[in-house]
Amino acid sequence: MTREYFLRIEEVSWNYAPSGMNIIQNITLQEDEEASVFLKRGPQRIGSTYKKAVYKQYSDATYRTEVMKAEWMGILGPLLMAEEGDTVFVHLKNAATRPYSIHPHGLNYSKGNEGALYPDGPVLRAEEKDTIKVVFKNKASRPYSIQPHGVQYSIEQDGTLYHNELEESYTAKKLRELKREPRVVTPSPAAHVLPGTLHTYEWMVPLGAGPVQGEADCLTYLYYSGVDPVKDTQSGLVGPLLVCRPGSLKRGIQKNYNKEFHLMATMFDENLSWYLDDNIESLTTAPQKSTVNKNDEGFMESNKMHAINGFVYRNLPGLTMCKGDGIQCLKHIFPRSFGMKKEVEEFALLFMIFDENESCKKVEDSHAATERTIPLFIQLMSLRTRQFDPPLSFQGDATKSL
Repeated sequence: MTREYFLRIEEVSWNYAPSGMNIIQNITLQEDEEASVFLKRGPQRIGSTYKKAVYKQYSDATYRTEVMKAEWMGILGPLLMAEEGDTVFVHLKNAATRPYSIHPHGLNYSKGNEGALYPDGPVLRAEEKDTIKVVFKNKASRPYSIQPHGVQYSIEQDGTLYHNELEESYTAKKLRELKREPRVVTPSPAAHVLPGTLHTYEWMVPLGAGPVQGEADCLTYLYYSGVDPVKDTQSGLVGPLLVCRPGSLKRGIQKNYNKEFHLMATMFDENLSWYLDDNIESLTTAPQKSTVNKNDEGFMESNKMHAINGFVYRNLPGLTMCKGDGIQCLKHIFPRSFGMKKEVEEFALLFMIFDENESCKKVEDSHAATERTIPLFIQLMSLRTRQFDPPLSFQGDATKSL
């Protein structure tokens, strides 16, 4: 089956706390000393609203009618879904002011449909149980490394976080050197969708990529922009992707669940966003924007938003469910740094569970129902990145039921 999505990247103003409240404590942000550190504007503070980039879905190639998503999805891109054996076409239009792309996990794709900007080098071949020794000499003017996929290595041999250029053939290199011309690298269109342009990606869902017996109907993955995965994702470009067993989807939704929730717990570090300077210029109250010290520890801390789907202090809306509903709740832990400096991040998602005898009407009116709080971790997704795997990467299945 062929599944088709029309996505557009747009720049928006995103408010991490649109209610103006710390709903957990039921006090305003102005009254909350801790929340004010992150959400109050000032001469050296941006506040709760930031310029970001997001994926939006449209109904067709005219890009006139937006397909509205559930409010609880927040800053996440639209939910992309496919079954084993499907082919997925994503028409991505970039309406932002800088190049972006879209790169999926869990699917197959050709080189031209990958959507990630990374180096090509010589082909290294090996057989099972072989030991590979690579002598890597760096004759460049800056540090570089080499990191493999599909083989095992110790932490000391993990060469993560690298940027290089696309492969140049031997003949082209010699001709260029004879002409004494500088090397000009043109990224793949899929890996570098320029502002105002459109690119169509074709992805395949391989047979056997879906869940095995005993697992949920769908495995959870992510998609994100891969021009610069760190800056692109901190700018907001990330969304959920489901790979499902055959026959589990009907009209684009899961047949065996009344509701599903995708919750991405992560820290958006606005210091790493492409739009940090824009946010300082337009949102701080300093008369002279040059006086804002981007390296000040307090300023940097204020820009670290520990959020669920882009909301903080319980501003996440729309998580309503009723007795008897079939619910699938997927918790995504998204690593902030892709192998950069690590910070300890702990998330606990607490759901309000209402008395079994209460009606659906009362569940929606939380003040009328008897409630108790329990921790709920139905599925945990460990994000694996082909480019910037953290040294202590997860092993085994990408999705693990708890």
